[in-house]
Order: sequence, then C-alpha cells, then structure tokens
Amino acid sequence: MKKLLFAFLMLFAMIGLFGCNNEPVDIDMTDFVTAPTNLAISGTTLTWDAVEGAKGYIIYVNREEKTTVKTNSYSFGSLEGDVLVFNVQTEAPSGMENSPLSVSIAYMVNKTQEISQLNTVLSDNWMEVPEGFAEELANKGMTSEELDQMITDMQTLVSAVQNSDGDVLVINTAMKTFLEANNNSEPLISAFLVTMVPGMLTDKITQNQEDIDYYEGLIEDDSYYEYWYRDTIDQLQAENDMYQSLLTMLEESGDDVLMALTQTADYLISFQAAIDNEFISKITDLMDSTTDFESLNPEEVIIIKDEFVQILRDNVPSMENMVLLFQVVDALSAMVEEQTSTTVTLPDYTTKYAAETILYFQAGIEFIDTFDLDFVTEVRSLGMEMAHDQPEMMAAEFGILFTKYVDKYLNDNQDLMDQIDAVFTETEKAEMFNAYVEALSSEVLSQNLDSSATSIITSISKLTYDQANALYDVIDTASDTLLDSFVAADGEIVRQIVIMNGYQHNYNYDRYENTVTGTIYDNEDDYDLARNLTAFQIINELFVHLGAVADELTDADMTAIVDFIMVVLPFDMLVDEEIFTTTELANFKANIETLLTDQLPNLLELGQNYFEFVNNEDMMDTLITEFPDWPLYPASTQYASVDYVDEALIIFFAGYYNDFMNNANQGLVDDISSAIFDFMRTAEFLKSADMLTTDVDDLETAFNDAFDFTISETDVLKDYDINNLTLTQLDRVDSFFPNVGNYFQFD
Repeated sequence: MKKLLFAFLMLFAMIGLFGCNNEPVDIDMTDFVTAPTNLAISGTTLTWDAVEGAKGYIIYVNREEKTTVKTNSYSFGSLEGDVLVFNVQTEAPSGMENSPLSVSIAYMVNKTQEISQLNTVLSDNWMEVPEGFAEELANKGMTSEELDQMITDMQTLVSAVQNSDGDVLVINTAMKTFLEANNNSEPLISAFLVTMVPGMLTDKITQNQEDIDYYEGLIEDDSYYEYWYRDTIDQLQAENDMYQSLLTMLEESGDDVLMALTQTADYLISFQAAIDNEFISKITDLMDSTTDFESLNPEEVIIIKDEFVQILRDNVPSMENMVLLFQVVDALSAMVEEQTSTTVTLPDYTTKYAAETILYFQAGIEFIDTFDLDFVTEVRSLGMEMAHDQPEMMAAEFGILFTKYVDKYLNDNQDLMDQIDAVFTETEKAEMFNAYVEALSSEVLSQNLDSSATSIITSISKLTYDQANALYDVIDTASDTLLDSFVAADGEIVRQIVIMNGYQHNYNYDRYENTVTGTIYDNEDDYDLARNLTAFQIINELFVHLGAVADELTDADMTAIVDFIMVVLPFDMLVDEEIFTTTELANFKANIETLLTDQLPNLLELGQNYFEFVNNEDMMDTLITEFPDWPLYPASTQYASVDYVDEALIIFFAGYYNDFMNNANQGLVDDISSAIFDFMRTAEFLKSADMLTTDVDDLETAFNDAFDFTISETDVLKDYDINNLTLTQLDRVDSFFPNVGNYFQFD
C-alpha cells in the first residue's frame, strides 16, 4: 500500500506539467534584448561583444549592480578586491525588456597562483579532471578556498546520506545545508562544459565512426545483410550528427548554453529550498500510517497536495529563465538542421514559446489542484470495497473517477485554454505548420521510398493549415462531447466492458463464471443470458455516446472531413500505377468530391435520426428488460434442440427498423444510394473496377429490391409473438437474411 500511495502522490507531480488554468495568467510577452556574450578582461578593462539595439549596459560586480555604461567596455581599475566577478546586462531599447545577466567572468589579482592552488585542491582530493578545469573555475571566480570548502561540504553531505538509514528528513537537511553554502553553480557547470563535454562528445563520435567503418566493411564482405547493416550505420551517423551539432553549439553559443544550464540549476536549487522538513514529515507520516485503503487519511492527502500546489505556485519559472532555455533549444535546432540539411525557416518565436511553456506550467498546477477531498475520499471508499475481491472493477472505477475530474477540469478552465491558444496568432500557427510540413515531407522524400509511400507523403504535404485546423475542430468537438456524455452516463460503458472481459468457461472444472463480478453460473444457458445482457448494455451505452456526438456535428464539419480526405488520399498512385491518365484522375477526384460533399451531410442526418430514434424509443433498454423472459427454445418438438435467440432478435429489431424507415429516412437512403450508383456509372470508376454500366444497373436494382423487401418483410415479422411462434413463422424468420442475399445473386 505504501508503494500505491507513493505512486498516487507522484501522479500529482508528474501530471502537473500539463493542463490549463481556471483564469488568465498574467504573462508579459515583451521580447528580451540579447544578453552580452564573449566577455573578456585585459588588464583592468572588461569588454564584450556589442549588442544590436542596446541602449546601454548595466555592470554587475560580485552580483551587485555597479554602474551603467554606453559602450561595450568598462574600466574597473578603481575597484578594490582580490576577486571581482563581473556580469553584464543589456539595457533594452523602448519596447523591449532588459536582457538576463550575462555569464560571469572574474578578475583575480593573483590568477596564476590561484589556478595552481585549485589544481592542488583537486589533486589532494583524488579528483581527476581535464587540463584547464581549474583555470575555468578561476575564470568564473572560484577560489581554492571555496573549492576546498565545497569538497568538504560534499563529503559531509555524502556521509550524512550514507549514515541516514534512509531517513529523508536527515537527507533533506543535509542537502539544504550543502546547497545553502554552495549555491553558485556556474563555475562547476562552465568547467564541465568547457573541458569535459567536448572530449566526451569527440570520443563518442570517434567510437561511432569506428563502428560505421566496421559495418561498411561487413557490407563489402557480405551484402546479404546490407539492409540491416545500413540501418545501423544510419543510426550511428544520426547520433554523430547530433554530437557534432552539440560541439558546434558549444563553440558558437557556449555562453547561451552556460546561461541556460546555470539558470536551470539555480531554479532547481530554489525549488529544493522550498521543500522543508515539515512538508516531508507530513508525507512520511502519511506513508507510515497508511497500510491499506482503510487507513488512508484523505484529509492529510489534501493538506499535502495543497502545500505542494503552493510550492509550485511560488516557484513558477520566470520568463527570463524560459527565454534562455528556448534560445539554447533554438540554437541546437539550427545546428541539427545544418547537419541534416533539414531547414525550417521561421521568425524568432523564443518569447512566445517561453510564454506558452509557463502557461502550461501554471495550468499543471491548477490540474493538480482540481483533485479535492471528495476525490481522495472516493478513492479510499472504492479501494476498501473492491481492492481484494474485484481489483479489475476497482481499476475501472478509478479510471471513471479520474475521467470525471478531467472533464470538470477542462470545463472549468476554458479561459486559460483560450489564453494558451492565443499565444500564437492564426497567421503564426499557419506559418509554423506549413514550414514543418514542408521540412518533414522534404526529409522523408529524400529517403529511398517506394512509389506508394512517396505518393502518400506527397499527398500529406499538400495539406494546408486551414484544412488541418478545420479537421482538428471537428475532432475537438467530438472528443469534448464524448467526454461530457461519458461523465453524464457515469462511465457505465467502462464497467460493462470490464464485466464482459470477465466471462469465461473454466474447462478444468467445467464451470461458467465471471471473474470480475465473482459470479458462478448454474449452467451454460444462464451464462449465455448474462453475457448477452452485458453485450446489449455496452451497445446501449455506445448508442447514447454516438448519438451525443452525432448531434453536435454539422454540415460544415462534413465539409472539413471531405477537404481533408481529398488532400491526404494518395490519388496520384492511380496515375503512377497507370490505372488512370492525368485527365481521368482529375475527373475521378472531382466525382468523388461531389459524391462526398453532397452525401456526407445526408449520411450525418440519417445517423442523427437513427440515434435519436433508438435512444428516444429506449430500444436497447426494452431489449434488456424483455430478453430474459424470452424462451430459449421453441415449444415444437421438431425444433426442440434449436437455440432460436437469433430469430427472436430479428423479430424484435424488425419492429424498430420498420418504424424508423419512415418516408423521410427512406428518402435519405434513396438519395445516398442513388448518388453512389451514379458515381459508379462514371467512366473512371467503371474503368478502375473493370465493370460495365449494365453491371451497375443490375447492382442498383438488386439493392433497391432488397431494401424494399426489408421494409415490407419487417412489417410482417414485427407482429410475430416471440413467445408463441409457429413453425411456418420460424421458417420465415430464418429465411429473412438469405432472401436479402438472394437479390444479389447474379448470373
């Protein structure tokens, strides 16, 4: 149970990265001016690369603002101190925000001596580091005394953890003590990036290249396995492209990488500082006291959840941090594009990406906060009731409960969903969509694909943002409606599906049972009855949900679907495979588009009418009520061994089918079928299907006759008494579907 509780609590943390808030969040999307880079010191003069558009530069000394200058240099000869650590911030022009602080650079009075002492500290502590590691520490202002104290503090931390016997309070206290004394992460991160990472990446590239050469040799010796070897070579080359991109990024954008990593480390340190021992004690106390669902204390869970939410609220990443992160991501993406020859040309959306990410972070907080005392109380109640005897049903109930809260969350948070959606304008979204589709299709088409795959990718690449967005709106409407319908029905379809999966015949004991409900049936007939009723219940729930979705769809939605189909279907394959000429294909596509455009709305209307009819008439509820009273076998001795459930179902559904097929619905069927057969008579279809016009005429006649037969015959069958069938009636019911099939028997 402790593992279950831990997973339960971790769920709150993990899912907190996604979702939407209940009210708009104040996000300033003003662009930041670029931070200064390439800081250098010559004598007592600090210089850096000029930033385009800079109003000035703010100088920080030992993390305190010192002065503002107008040019990209600063003379600090008048400053006192053996160690001076500088950062520079670009003062923004009107309409922009000041930049983040630059990376650090340090002036040391006795730098050579300090580097020697740093190397001594490293050597005395048996730390093997690359040449230049100590120098980079000094470049960032770390002294030998600070390094020695950090190593001592780290040893103290490691000792505390080793001697803690797993006590998280002891570990947290030791961690806080270490981080409070050693919260300047930049020197170590910089030394790692400058002196260690390049070598690690180069070694990996070398090893991969040796493997590539090895597999190339195998191909030369034995071409039988070339496909597999070539795939391995491609993977290794892709890795090397990535490693080379990282090397290039460190060379060209090292300051940006260092700033982003340092800001990330600082954020994690501040987040850890917010998790105090009192909060951890509440978690450990809850875990220690919780041995099963009955001992779970919902009030304590919510207290912990509320405190965790507050910690998250107090530590939302800043726009400055996120902009730095996305600048690094953007730089890496550019390097990867250069290595792979895949280009996505877009304006600089760094600020908007950062804002969107922060909104998602804020949204995640609200998602966690959605789960209230009632939720945890219900989890406890379900667990107590089902954990031992019905674990499958318990999992289903947990899923239903969770889905209800997701639905509540989505319904309550429309404002922030709209805010997230509005970060990028429709024009910007279209620009990004088109650029990525073009880049992706170009990359895929550069591979050695067969003609079919090429045709598919080519078709998809023609999809526009408006077409994709229109289809997304259809799917979004359908999914939202389905979710609301699911919640309104209390998720009953999930329970019934779980129950259906539990039916089984235990051949070892010749026992019919349901392992989910624990029911053991007296005989096969009872088992079949229960199984059929569960199937009917699933269909009933399905009709309700599909009806809800159908009611929300419109003719405009059908148009969006048609547009999508006409773009993504690989029609060009028909020319490539010499089925059509270019002119014939154009006619074929036009005919299909006309058919779909004209008839999908009719099909939607027919579907809406059907679901409205069966749901309003309570068709499946009536079946579920009446079915148990139907006789399993007819009274006649001639049919005594015949299970005629199928015949009874035909009679039952005949009445509903006959009532549904009123003049209006028959008219819809006639319109749809006539349009389909007219399409089949077009020259292009006849050619592709190798048919004649007379073949289509015969098929249409057969369909119309069969359709008329179903209406006239169900008008007779619907009046049969399921509980008192004559042999003649039973024979007529049995012949219903064969007679329908007979209409389609052609010479």
